[in-house]
Amino acid sequence: RIQRMVARLNQESATPEGEAMVVTRLAGQFRTSPDTLRAKRAAWGLGYGEVAMVYGFARASRKPGVTPDQVVEMRRDGKAWEAIAKDLGVKVDAVASRMKRQVGPKGPSKPPQG
Repeated sequence: RIQRMVARLNQESATPEGEAMVVTRLAGQFRTSPDTLRAKRAAWGLGYGEVAMVYGFARASRKPGVTPDQVVEMRRDGKAWEAIAKDLGVKVDAVASRMKRQVGPKGPSKPPQG
């Protein structure tokens, strides 16, 4: 389920307009600036779906003080998302549910009528 959310966020952010919408939604959810999200995405070499997972795991962690950068390091050390979730005491489905709210509607977006 979480992989579908990641794929949809990555697909939605593939155009400049889609990226702007995704970044705005994620910045609001994670209480950070759009510029910070863009910089982190570039520094980490991840898509926005993975960025959402990183922030979601860090926020949901039962271990105090876990940062998104620490989650990225765990991933770079070769850990699977499920193993990271277990280490942090995170329920993957809970993170997926929060991510689902940040994914746009299915299918191509239609321009406003009028």
